[in-house]
Amino acid sequence: MSFIEINIKISFQLLVISVITERNALALSQSPMCVRLFYSLQTKSSIYLVMEYMVGGDLKSLLSVCGYFDEAMATFYCAEIALALQYLHRYFQEDFVVCKFINSQITATG
Repeated sequence: MSFIEINIKISFQLLVISVITERNALALSQSPMCVRLFYSLQTKSSIYLVMEYMVGGDLKSLLSVCGYFDEAMATFYCAEIALALQYLHRYFQEDFVVCKFINSQITATG
């Protein structure tokens, strides 16, 4: 096996671990700051997560529409994300709970 093949295999294994960890965190989460997971389905090549519908979409889409957030809006979303991360770190003790814009969903009330 070449170095590139080994690197790709390790990257894929880390991705699988990350997806499984995210699925487990969503399945066990009871926080109002985290999206609820209703079902998860798996095939040989894919995993499907059936989650709560968020009317507002995700934070990345909102930021691309707005261009930037004013201070009040940025403070609001930073506080929401901080509460969600606090919950995840308190109950799941994972070393790599990752906060990405794509993972930040927006409800009808923000």
